[in-house]
Amino acid sequence: MTSNENPPLTPPITPPFDPLADIFSTSRSPSPTYSHHSTSRSSSPHSHYRNRRATSPTLPPDLLRLRQTHNTEGYRAGITASKPLRIQAGFDESYPIGARIGEKVGWILGVLGGLEKTLVGDVEVRKLREKAERELARDEVLSEKWWDERGVWKWDVPEGEEVTLDDVVEAWPVWREWRERVEEVAGKRGLVVKVDGGVVVKDEKEA
Repeated sequence: MTSNENPPLTPPITPPFDPLADIFSTSRSPSPTYSHHSTSRSSSPHSHYRNRRATSPTLPPDLLRLRQTHNTEGYRAGITASKPLRIQAGFDESYPIGARIGEKVGWILGVLGGLEKTLVGDVEVRKLREKAERELARDEVLSEKWWDERGVWKWDVPEGEEVTLDDVVEAWPVWREWRERVEEVAGKRGLVVKVDGGVVVKDEKEA
């Protein structure tokens, strides 16, 4: 061998294979170490490393199943632990205003339904009731038009020293619009509809 020839490639130094390292360690396996004499293009460290990885032993089936079991159980434990915290907080924040919105929608549909049964054959009342059922459907009431991604209302609420949820719902444009429609259609028929913690329908107008 002459001095101009490249020295032979020194075999890589690799740690012993540990089948449990994938479960109990989060660090990556160290890369093989090469001698500073490894300069040959035909036998580069990268090509040697690719060949070594292709022939590396895999985890036994029992350990693979054990790892899958740990992953599944960890996922389920995380979901179970987070549900009480997130669900209860969302319920506490959203239920009060949701109940008030539902009460207003129920008032509109209930009054129109009562008018339709009382005024048998009244086409205008029937069509108005059908329109209300479409426009006040759940998907419409809870659409992005009125609520942001956090469940906060988008409409303007009159400012005051202490704004309550009742004030917020009273300012809901859908409620204000449909309340006026109901009162108008009832007034044309000599009826008075009041909203005062409930619904009062009288056959005679009040002075």
